Formats: sequence, structure tokens, C-alpha cells
Amino acid sequence: MNKIKFYLYIVTLSIITLTYCSSIPKTEMKAARDSIAAARRVKAEKYAKVEIAKAEEKYKTSEAEVKNGDKEKAKTAALMASKIAREAYNKSITSFVNEESTSLIKYSKVAIQIHADKASPEKYNKASKTEIQLKANLKKLDQLREQLVLLEAKEKKNEK
Repeated sequence: MNKIKFYLYIVTLSIITLTYCSSIPKTEMKAARDSIAAARRVKAEKYAKVEIAKAEEKYKTSEAEVKNGDKEKAKTAALMASKIAREAYNKSITSFVNEESTSLIKYSKVAIQIHADKASPEKYNKASKTEIQLKANLKKLDQLREQLVLLEAKEKKNEK
């Protein structure tokens, strides 16, 4: 009889735990965190201050709703945080890329000029390597944008 009660207790506890854990909107909250992080990488706090602040506020609301036990409100807040963070990203990316490109071009020209003025092939090659690295950094910026697009697609899939 004691074994039966023990097993029933374990089964009941497992069901309660699984129900609680499965209802937390983990996917939506992770997507929100990822979207906010992507927006921050493109300086959304500079180019989209209002949007990034709203996204972070919605994410905090989502966390609070999880603690309060309202999983639906938590999910809705997380989805809104993701959406607003994507808006911040989209608003920021062009300005960020333009600023970075301008800065990279400026510094590569200065580096090439400095090294070319010294007429040292070795130093000129270093300046060329710097320019190549700068171009690689621009590619990384493009990859960030592609990652956000993938996150958005994944999130839209999760919304359905």
C-alpha cells in the first residue's frame, strides 16, 4: 500500500512539474532576448532609443508574468518584445552600417596613407590587411542582419 501511494505521489508530482515547465513560453522569451541582443549589437540604444527601451520593458513584463503564473500574458509580452526589438534593429541597422562603413573607410585611408607615405612595402601590406579586415567586419554586419531575418522567420513560425 505504501509503495502505491509513493508511486502515485511521484506520478502526480511529475505531471505537475511537466505541466508547469511546459507552459512557460521559453521559446518566445529566448526569441525576445535574442532580438533585443541583435538590436543592441547595431547600437539601437543610439538609433532607436524609444523602441529598444519598449522592447526591454516588454521583456521584463514577460518575466514578471512568468513569476506571477500567467503564462499567456508572459507569452504575449515576449512576442511583443521580439517584435519591438526587431523594429529597433531595422531602424538602427542602416545608420549603424553607414557609420561603421564611414569609420572603416576613413581609418583604412589613413592607414594606407601613413604606410604609403613611408614607402615601405611591408607597412603598405599591413594597411591592405587592415582594409581586408574592415571589409570582413562589414560582412559580419550583413550576417547579423541575416540572423535577425532568420530569428523573425522562426518567431513567426512559433506564433502559428
